[in-house]
Amino acid sequence: MIDNAADPYGSAALSCRRLRRPSRGYGVRMAIRRALPDPAAELAAMVGLAERVWTPRTRWHLGDLTWSRLQFASPVAYPAAAWWEDGEVVAWGRVPAPGHMEMQVDPARPDMAGVVLDWVESLPGHAGEPLTATILDTETHIADELARRGYGPVEESRFFIHLIHDLVGLSSRKLPAGYRLRHVVDEADAEGRARAHVAAFGAPSAPLRVTSDSYRNVMTSPFYRRSLDWLVEYDGDVVAFCLGWWSRSTRSLCLEPVGCHPEHRRRGLASAAINAVLETAVTMGATIARVCARGDDRYPSARSLYRDVGFVPVGRNRSWKRSG
Repeated sequence: MIDNAADPYGSAALSCRRLRRPSRGYGVRMAIRRALPDPAAELAAMVGLAERVWTPRTRWHLGDLTWSRLQFASPVAYPAAAWWEDGEVVAWGRVPAPGHMEMQVDPARPDMAGVVLDWVESLPGHAGEPLTATILDTETHIADELARRGYGPVEESRFFIHLIHDLVGLSSRKLPAGYRLRHVVDEADAEGRARAHVAAFGAPSAPLRVTSDSYRNVMTSPFYRRSLDWLVEYDGDVVAFCLGWWSRSTRSLCLEPVGCHPEHRRRGLASAAINAVLETAVTMGATIARVCARGDDRYPSARSLYRDVGFVPVGRNRSWKRSG
């Protein structure tokens, strides 16, 4: 059964009704859907599920969830909802861009994939229109439901892969003369970190909304640790960086983001920052680290960087599309 709580998405929200799924050993279960009206509510629900079910073969970690929601100034509002059962989140879904959905479903409750898709497909403007869902290719419990509904995998020219590191055999990297490696000290470092991020990832045609204020917002997250936010400086400017997100419950680390100023690349700066984060995480009890990188041949440098540091690929993101 699905009992829908108040939802701000109007008539498109699923009305309260009893849904009986095909019997697959789950019986009749009750899940409560609640809208996630702001970033704080969204993160609380999504991180709760990610922490409970995380393995190297699940897409979402508390780190990339937190960074993706807090990195920009004035976070954009979009439809998002989560489903609770017996006090635990068993699934969530969101539509961060028109026609594109993201979700996570507890592998022990694969029937909830259909429930999330029912909700997304009922939102305004989605009926009969093309829809795309991006999942990790190891999340077969979601892929099966997408295929059943007529979604098909899309061959993309741009995609991301997931890589992991067992944190064995770490070694510090020496920096060239003139460079300094350290971790963030306080909020005064936010301005330099934001400038370095924009230099590493921005483009005149697509300016980033990462600012010193938005980076300070990231620093207020309960999951942020200054001791895992490492940077490389040159002549007082931040030119490379690596931020790690530590999960005590899963003893795992997520790297997000990692970058280097274009004028300072190919000098081992990002590698040095990465290793500093990994070594620090080991002292906290981390046993595994995960990072994402472009997997297509148009942008091989990050993938090569992580492999050189010791990461190995374990899966790739894949989009599934329903034609209109």
